[in-house]
Amino acid sequence: MFSHSYTFKKIGYRQFFDPVEWHVPVTDNVGGQLSATEKANIKLLMRFEKYATDNYDTFGR
Repeated sequence: MFSHSYTFKKIGYRQFFDPVEWHVPVTDNVGGQLSATEKANIKLLMRFEKYATDNYDTFGR
């Protein structure tokens, strides 16, 4: 797993990555370091995140 030294803004993500030794947050601008696959994965995850946010009350999860 690679994080490209990304400085996570959301507290939940920071709490997840802080304990691991291999993650050293350096920057919040890693766009130039991402592969095409990583960029596609981000778009896909953002779609799912929006769907989950929009439908949270419907499914209660």
